[in-house]
Formats: sequence, structure tokens, C-alpha cells
Amino acid sequence: MGVEGEAAIFTTWSPGPPILLDKEFRNLRVAVYYDKEDIRVENLQEPEIGPGELLVRVRASGICGTDLVKILNRKVIPPAILGHEIAGEVVKTGTQVKRFKVGDRVVVAHHVPCYNCHYCRHQNYAMCRFYKASNVDPGGFSEYIRVPELHTNQTTFLIPPQLSYDQAIFMEPLACCLKSVRRCNFQPGDTALVIGLGPMGLMMVQLMGLFQVQVIGVDLIDYRLEMGLQAGAVKVVKAQPEEVKRTVLELSEGRGVDAVILTAGTGETLIQALELVRDGGVINCFASVPPGSMALLDPNVLYHREITLYGSYSSAPTDLAHALKYLETGKINVTPLITHRLPLEYFSQGIQLLTEKKAMKVIMVP
Repeated sequence: MGVEGEAAIFTTWSPGPPILLDKEFRNLRVAVYYDKEDIRVENLQEPEIGPGELLVRVRASGICGTDLVKILNRKVIPPAILGHEIAGEVVKTGTQVKRFKVGDRVVVAHHVPCYNCHYCRHQNYAMCRFYKASNVDPGGFSEYIRVPELHTNQTTFLIPPQLSYDQAIFMEPLACCLKSVRRCNFQPGDTALVIGLGPMGLMMVQLMGLFQVQVIGVDLIDYRLEMGLQAGAVKVVKAQPEEVKRTVLELSEGRGVDAVILTAGTGETLIQALELVRDGGVINCFASVPPGSMALLDPNVLYHREITLYGSYSSAPTDLAHALKYLETGKINVTPLITHRLPLEYFSQGIQLLTEKKAMKVIMVP
């Protein structure tokens, strides 16, 4: 079992030492997005760090589904250096840094809330305007990053000894999943439907197993359905509406599932979810849909059936800490999700593999 075709080849590459151009600065290799057909590896000057900041040598940086959306749909202004699933080694610390030292292995998340605005007071941390604007410098698809002071204090964590850099990069995406699952308010014995069994969907399946929820997994691709079973789904179904509906009714005593989590799909998928969720249940929109995808929704359905429909985007620093603990204890196993490790020069090939669904998680090794 496994990813078919090219994705069955687990590509590895070991980074060499940094190249010193001269005494003034170090050669910093970065993958720069100009267009979906134009991603270049270029050199930048190593960023200077401030008193409360870190300089981190990136050892692993995962390509996230949001990176893919930004690139394919031109959702980011070029030139841009993406990458936010980052793990690496501290090579320099600011004079005021106390929590970390040179040589520490760390995992870093890219956004920090202000904790003072209207959104933060309502615990909508991912909607905080400062959160959306904050980031590491220059981005994870780079040999080195500067970790700003707020990130150093709130979203940077020591990697536990039992975790590799590759495993540690899942802290941020797993935190997003954890926030989403918690919002479903599951009770033991509940039933959930996960539509889309990519890396996020498969982590969702594992998390809900910890909450004692039985999960039905749906996808179009056979190897992903197999991985859904290995992740703990009680049943997996090819994405055919009638077959999915029949399975849902069988496993929910005819009620419908307590929650539908959409990690993939279109506006039409959302309408189908309304037929699969029980009265009083929840539909969790966890991923974006293709541009122009619309859903013709009758609001009376939400009213009369008391269905909760919500989106769940990104995470908060507290979710990061809990997610890392799940990885550290082995309660969530992400190793089967890693299919490719590639150097920056192969970034475009990594995007192609993901676009063609020939890979699960592609990790860049700057």
C-alpha cells in the first residue's frame, strides 16, 4: 500500500554546510514565487536578528495545502517566499533570549495574535489583524529564518528528543486540526464524516479517535482510502453521493452523522453535507474551495434543523503546545504521511506532485 507512481519514490537529500561568500554575509538560498510556472531559487543576505530574536537554520519545511492554493490560484503578490511548517536548529540568539541556546532543535509557527484587540478578546485569535500580518523572516522555504521576538516567546518550541525535524513540522497543521475538532463538541460514541483524506483529513481521523468518535472517511483516491483505514476510520467510502449516504445512515442509526468535516470539495459538497448531518449537528468547513465555487443554500434548512455551519481557519498558540504533545507522546502518528523530501531546487516538482495528487506531504530540505 502507498502512494502510487512517482510518489512511491521516497526522495531524500542531505543539506551541506552553508556557503560563505565573504566576511560580510552568508549565502542564503530561498525558493521565490513569481508565478505558478516561475519559482526560482535565489540568494539573499542572511537576516540580522534583534536582542529578543533567533536565527534558525531550517532543516525541514513542509508544503501546506494553503501554500498550494496561493501558488496555483495566484493568491499572493510576487515575489514571495512562502513556507510556515518549519523546524530547524538555532544558530544564533539575541542578547535578551533566555529560553533557547545555540544548537537547540526548534519548531516554529508563523503567526502570533496581539491578545488585546476585539478579535482576541473573543478568542478569535486567527482573525486578529496582527496575527494575519505577523510572520517569520523571510519564510520557511529558505536556508535560514529570523524568528521575531513575539514568535520566539509564543510560537517557538523545543523539539522533543524522540521527534525528527520532519515529524516536528506537523505541529502547526495538527494544531489547526485540533482546534477544528474541539469546536465540534463531540461526545464519546459520536459519528463523524471526514470528506478529504489528505494529510489534514488523516490527522483529523486520528484526533477524533482520541475523542472516541467513530469516523467515516471519504475520498476519490484509493491509496488515501487505505490510509484512512490505517489512521483509524471505521469505514471508508469512495466519493459517490449515494454510497456515502447509505454508509452514513447505516452507521448512525439513520440519524446522520454528528459532524461533517470538509477538508476538500466544492460548494456542491457543502450542499451534500446538509443531507448527511443529523438534526442539531455541525458542518465544519476546514478548507477553501476552488475559485468561483458557489453553494445555493436554503437558510430554512439551517433554521428548522438547528444545524451549525462554521469555518475553522488556522490555530492559536495554546493549540500548538497541545499538538506538539500529541506528536511527542505518539498519540498522533504523522510518519506515514511523509512521502517526499526534496531540496529547494525541486520545489516546482513538489508542487506538481501535490497538484497531481501523487504525494501526501512534501517536505523541503533547504
